Amino acid sequence: MNDMQKTNDRVGYAFVPLQIFGETYSPEQGIERGTIFPDLDLPISVYGVKPE
Repeated sequence: MNDMQKTNDRVGYAFVPLQIFGETYSPEQGIERGTIFPDLDLPISVYGVKPE
């Protein structure tokens, strides 16, 4: 038995909010936007600047 099997310590928690399936983009618009889900279509400022 290794050390991880000997302990009950938690190493992290997951938080997954409830997502309700709703409106979607057309396939063409989904390709252009990078997602078919408008709720996930967020401005880059939410994620931060892309490293060069």
